[in-house]
Amino acid sequence: MNTDTRLGDGFFRKLASSISAAKTEIEAKRTADLVYLVVVWDDIALDYYRQYRRDVISFCREHAISDVHVKVGLRFNRRVRIKGVAPDGRLTTG
Repeated sequence: MNTDTRLGDGFFRKLASSISAAKTEIEAKRTADLVYLVVVWDDIALDYYRQYRRDVISFCREHAISDVHVKVGLRFNRRVRIKGVAPDGRLTTG
């Protein structure tokens, strides 16, 4: 596989930071809510969307991140939804 089709550490650091900041804000308001992010990758045609989606899901599983909705791009109906933890401990996605 071409390594250019994988999301890098910098992307995941920024993703984790953005999710953490959003969850901190939600907790400060004492609400339970969904983190909603819009991500615009350099891959405008979304040729590598499937791989990127798998990468984001794997990252969220590894870091026990849930209740996150990532909209991909501004024009397309592409998304990655990390819903929560299933009874068997796996993250559910949509």
